[in-house]
Amino acid sequence: MKKENSGRTGASARMRADELVRLQIAALEAAPNAIVITDRKGTITWVNSAFQRLTGYTGEEAIGQTPRLLKSGQQSRAFYTEMWKTILSGRRWQGELINRRKDGSLYREEMTLTAVHGQGGEITHFIAIKQDITQRKQAEERAAWLAQVVENSSEMIAIGDSDLRITFANRAYLQALGYSEKEVLGKLLPSFQSPCNRPSLTEEIETATSEQSGWKGEVLHRRRDGTDFPTLLSTGLLKDNEGHLLGVFGSALDISERKRAEEELRESADRTRLLLDSLAKAVYGLNSKGECTFCNATCLELLGYRDSSELLGKNMHELTHYKRPDGTLYPLNECRGYRAFQEGKTSHVRDEVFWRADGTSFPVEYWSYPIRRKGELTGAVVTFVDITERKQAEEELRRTHEELNIALEESQQRARENEKLTELVDVLQSCQTVEEAYTFIEKTLPTILLCRAGALFMTNPSRDAVEAVAVWGESLSTEKVFRPDDCWALRRGKIHRVENAAAPLRCTHVCESPAGGYLCVPLAAQGETLGVLYMEGQAESSGPWAKAPEKQKEALERQAAAAGERISLALANLRLREVLRHQSTRDPLTGLFNRRYMEESLNRELGRALRGNLPVSLILLDLDHFKRFNDTFGHEAGDLVLREGAKILQSHMRGSDIASRIGGEEFVLIFPAMPCDTAHDRAELIRKELKALALQYRGQPLGQVTISAGVAVFPADGADAEALLHAADQALYRAKAEGRDRVVLK
Repeated sequence: MKKENSGRTGASARMRADELVRLQIAALEAAPNAIVITDRKGTITWVNSAFQRLTGYTGEEAIGQTPRLLKSGQQSRAFYTEMWKTILSGRRWQGELINRRKDGSLYREEMTLTAVHGQGGEITHFIAIKQDITQRKQAEERAAWLAQVVENSSEMIAIGDSDLRITFANRAYLQALGYSEKEVLGKLLPSFQSPCNRPSLTEEIETATSEQSGWKGEVLHRRRDGTDFPTLLSTGLLKDNEGHLLGVFGSALDISERKRAEEELRESADRTRLLLDSLAKAVYGLNSKGECTFCNATCLELLGYRDSSELLGKNMHELTHYKRPDGTLYPLNECRGYRAFQEGKTSHVRDEVFWRADGTSFPVEYWSYPIRRKGELTGAVVTFVDITERKQAEEELRRTHEELNIALEESQQRARENEKLTELVDVLQSCQTVEEAYTFIEKTLPTILLCRAGALFMTNPSRDAVEAVAVWGESLSTEKVFRPDDCWALRRGKIHRVENAAAPLRCTHVCESPAGGYLCVPLAAQGETLGVLYMEGQAESSGPWAKAPEKQKEALERQAAAAGERISLALANLRLREVLRHQSTRDPLTGLFNRRYMEESLNRELGRALRGNLPVSLILLDLDHFKRFNDTFGHEAGDLVLREGAKILQSHMRGSDIASRIGGEEFVLIFPAMPCDTAHDRAELIRKELKALALQYRGQPLGQVTISAGVAVFPADGADAEALLHAADQALYRAKAEGRDRVVLK
C-alpha cells in the first residue's frame, strides 16, 4: 500500500511537470515566427510548426540535423564565421540571409540568434527566431525596378496626391520644364501648364480623370524660363488593390517639333490671326512711340476694356503701366518693357502690376519682344499674364514648405524615438531579472515618451490584480494596485485615451482627471496580457508638435504603442528565461537549490575562499526517521515536513549563503566566510527551531521533527569539494550513531 501511495505521488508530480512542459511547448508552437532550438554544436533539438511551414521540413526531418540543412550557398564563409563568433561570445545576432526550402526554392529570412546559458554561465543552447521576408524583398525590388523605368522614361511623368499636388516627377519632366525637383514637389499639377491653354481645360481634365478614369489630349506646358511647349498629355487615377484612390498621374510627350511644323504651315496664311487668336496670353503691339497697334481679347479682358478701339493709338505705358505696385509714379524711361523697341532687347519682367480701366491693379508677368523690319526697330510685341493665382500658389507653396519642414522635423523626431526604443530593447534583452528590467524602464521611458508622469503596471501571477512596478513623474492620479477590469485598455485590448473629466469611458483606477488627460496602453505578447503602460499629461514640447497639441497627442499615442510592443516582447522573453533558469536550478518541492547547483556553487565558493584566504563552512543534515512520516501519514504529509523544514533553513540564509536539497530528506547548507564554531551555532539554532515545529496534517499532529547534522569547514577538514562533503558526511554519520537529534563537528 505504501509503495502504491508513493507511486501515485510521483505520478502526480510528473503529470504536473508534463502539463507545464506541454503549455510551454504550446506557447512556442503558437508563435507566428519560426523557432529553432539547437545545442551548442548547432544540432537541431526542437522546431515549432511555423518552422515546418516556412521550410517544408517536418520536425522529424529537422531534429538531429544542423541549420546547414537550409544552406543556399548565397552567404560567404565569412558571414557564418562572424555569426558564430557573435553568438559564441554570448551576444545576440540579428541579420538577413537567403536559405533553401526542402523543395529547393529559395527564400529570404530575417533571423535573430540568442544564446541560452546554463547554471554555470556557459552556453548550452541557441534559440533562432526566423521571419520570412521574401515577399517584402520582392516587392521592394519590383518597386525599385518600376521606379527606374519611370525615372529613365523619355516621356514626362508626374504623380500627384488626391489634391493634385505633385509627389513625384521623373528626370524627363524636370529637364523639359527646367525646374529642380525641390521646386516642383508640392505644387499643383496644372500649375506647370501654360496659361495659354483654354481656361476650361484644367477643369475638363480633372473632371474626365475623376469620372472617366482618364483624359488624353494636347496641352501646353510652360518652362521655367517662361517659354511654352506643346505636349500630348495622358492622365489617369492611381488606386490601391482595394480600389481606394491614392492619387493621379500624368504622362506627357513633347510635341514641339510637330507643332512647330504646323505653325510654319499656318504662318504664311495668317500670321496676325495666329498671333491674336491662337495665343491665350494677353498680347498687344507697340509702335516706336509706345502707342498700341493691336491687342487681343485676353488683353482687353484683363485690362477691363470692351473694345480694341479704346486702346488703339493710346500710349500703353501711360494707360496701363504708369504706377508701381506701391502707387508711386513709374517714369517711361525706367520701364523695362520699353527696352524692346528702345534698345532692341527682349525683356522679361516677372513681378509688376498693370492697371485696369476702373483704376484697380493686378500682378502680371510680361514679355516684351522687339519687332524688326529690314533690320530696323519698328516697335514691340508685349504679352502678359495675370499672375494672381500664381501669387496665391506661391503663398500656398510657402505654407507647404512650412508643413514640409514640420514633416521633416517630425520624421527626424521619429528616427530619434526609434533609436531610443531600439536601445531600450537591447538593454532589456540583456537584463538578468525582471526587477532589473523594471528599474531600467523606470529610468529610460521618461526620456522617450512625451508625458509628464507615468507608470508600468504588470498583472500579478494570480491575474486578479495589476500592480505598479515602475513609476516616474512627480505625482500620479492612478492607484498603484487595481483590478484588471478597472482599466478600459485591458478590457478592450487596445489603446484607450481620455482627454478630460467629461469623457464617458474613464478608467476607475484613475482617481482624478489629470491635466492633459491620460493614456492606457495594454501590454500583450504571445497571446498573454502582461499589464498596462499608463501615461498622463503632455510634456512641454519644443519639437514639431509644439504648436499642434492634437499632433502631440497622436505622437504620444504612437510612441506609447511602439514602446508597449517592444516592452511586452522583451518582458515576455525575460520571464521565460527566468522560468527556465528557475526550473533548472531549484528543487520543485521545497524551492531550495538542487544538487547540481549546490555542487557548482560549492566549487565556486571554495575557489573564491582560497583566493581570499577565507573559510567556508558546510552543514550536511538529514531529517531523522523521515520514513516514519511517509509510512504513518502518507507521502503528502512527508512533503509537508520537507516544505516547512525548507522554510526554516531558508530563513537562516544570508544573501551569499546557499541552501539545497540533495536527496529525499538530505540537505546541504553552504556558508561562505563563516568559521566552524559559528556554523555549529547556526546548525544548533536550526535544529532547535525544527524540533519546536508543531505540524499537523488533516487535523493529526505529525510529532517532533528532529535532524542530525554534520559540520565541516574548508580548508581544515577538506581541501576540495569532494573532501569537504566527505568530512561533513562522516560527522553526520557520528551524529546518527550517537543517537540522532544533534550537531557534530568533524
